[in-house]
Amino acid sequence: MKTKLFGVLLFVFLFIVFSLNVADATTGPATQAIQKPIGDIIAVLEDPIYKNGTRFIEQRDKIKAIAVPYYDFPAIAQATISRSNWNRFSDSEKIEFINVFTTFISNLYAEQLQANYGGEEVQFIAEQVKSSTKVYVKSIVVQKNGTKTPIDYSLWLKDGRWKIYNVFVEGTSLLGNYRNEFDRVLAKQTPADLIKILNDKVALQRTKGSAVRK
Repeated sequence: MKTKLFGVLLFVFLFIVFSLNVADATTGPATQAIQKPIGDIIAVLEDPIYKNGTRFIEQRDKIKAIAVPYYDFPAIAQATISRSNWNRFSDSEKIEFINVFTTFISNLYAEQLQANYGGEEVQFIAEQVKSSTKVYVKSIVVQKNGTKTPIDYSLWLKDGRWKIYNVFVEGTSLLGNYRNEFDRVLAKQTPADLIKILNDKVALQRTKGSAVRK
C-alpha cells in the first residue's frame, strides 16, 4: 500500500475499533472485548465541552485512558525493532524506548481521531482463532462516501485480557511499517539517537497541545 494512503488511513484505524459505530455481527470473545469502550470514546469525542478546542489535552487524555489498556504497547514497541537491533539497546534504553514510543503513538492517533472523527462505520466480519491465546479479527471500515477498507487486528490473551498487538490496513502491518522506518534510522544511528528522535516528537506534541489551548 502506498505510504500516503497508509498515513491518511492509519491515524484513524489504530483507534477506529473504539471510536466508530459498529455494525451488528456474529463475533467471538476477542471482538466483543475490543468493542467494549466504543460508547465511552464516542461520548468523549461528541461531548460539547470539547468543541471549541480549548480543552484539547484533557479530551486527548480521556481518549487515551480508555483506549490504551486494550493495546499491548510494550509488545508493539519491541516488535517495531528487529531482533538484531533490539540487542543493541541497553536495558535502560529498552525501557525508555517502550515508554516514549507508547506516548508518541497514543498521542498521535488520539489527536488524529480528535481531528477527523466523522461517524464512519466499521463492520466486524470474522474472528479467526489461531490458538487458545491468539485470534485474528477481520473488519471493514465504510466511509461516508461508500469506500470500504479492510482493517484487521491481531490479538492475544494476556493476563486474562484480550489485547491488540498488531493492526493491518489493507494488508499492510502497523508493526512492519514502523520497523522499516526504525531500521533505517538504526542503520546509521544509535538506539539513543532513535529515542531522542521520538522524545523530540513527543515534545512537539506537547507544543501542539499548548497551542490548541491558547
